[in-house]
Amino acid sequence: MEIIGIEFDGYFLPYEDDGTSTAHYRSFMIYCINNHFHQIIMMPELNRWFSLAQNDPVFGAAVKYNRVSGCNGIYYSTHYGTEQKIRNMYQIAEILQLDLFVHILED
Repeated sequence: MEIIGIEFDGYFLPYEDDGTSTAHYRSFMIYCINNHFHQIIMMPELNRWFSLAQNDPVFGAAVKYNRVSGCNGIYYSTHYGTEQKIRNMYQIAEILQLDLFVHILED
């Protein structure tokens, strides 16, 4: 399974890098940080995905394997499989009240 696109209300989120699932996930997380910064800081239910500390224990093995990325002082882990990344995006979108659709390509 591979993520091939992320859509909000008919708008496709551009991705950086090579178009992998991780690139799409990173674009989603950056979108959330750039557009919902205050909610991320203020909503404790988002603390399992976002942190102000790059080495936060919530990131677990991601710290050891250098899979923590950041944007504007907020950090997140990319150390998940594709299915978990998709679940994370839908859970985050629900909390932030975003109308999200993740386009995937099945193997």
